[in-house]
Amino acid sequence: MTAAIRNCAFALAAVLTLTNLSVGPAFAGPAEDAAEAFAAEQKGDFPTALRLYRTAALAGNTYAQGNLGTMYHTGKGGPKNFTEALRWYTEAAKANYADSQFNLGIMNELGEGMKQDFAAAAKWYRLAAEQGYVPAQTALGTLTAAGGPGVTPDRGEAYKWFVIAAAKGDDQAKKRMAAIAGRLTPEQKAKAEKDAADFKPKEAAKK
Repeated sequence: MTAAIRNCAFALAAVLTLTNLSVGPAFAGPAEDAAEAFAAEQKGDFPTALRLYRTAALAGNTYAQGNLGTMYHTGKGGPKNFTEALRWYTEAAKANYADSQFNLGIMNELGEGMKQDFAAAAKWYRLAAEQGYVPAQTALGTLTAAGGPGVTPDRGEAYKWFVIAAAKGDDQAKKRMAAIAGRLTPEQKAKAEKDAADFKPKEAAKK
């Protein structure tokens, strides 16, 4: 893994704790358990949150599945468990939950609980990015700019994602957009900017 990708991966891992944990429960299913889990989590009662999220997740609540994955991934409420994190992220990601798709991208890029897989990371980042999920847009741009096993470098495509994320106020995207702009031909830059202007997010997971 190159130094640039490694630095990006660690930065993304730092973002992880702010993704699933920053929003209240919003999905159909056992909403009461999910709401109580969220309240317990905000109070720092992680064992209770873990238990209630698991109850709701087993009943099919997408929000709870994603947050349960995050708790296992970060070790809140018990030891880190990458196997369980992957299990629950995958369940939520299949329901098109962008937070979990992004977090699966992180795990694949870092090789957490699996063999490092840049192609899979790019796939999951893209699914979240196409829903308008800004951290995934910046991550996808960074990975696409650098390339790696299974990912062909494409500065024009990377620049497009940086432009989209920067327009939403992402500081990292702004810095990386500026850094890569001078390495594009005028044609590449113009196409990327047009593609960014034409971008329309796909439908996100149902609430």
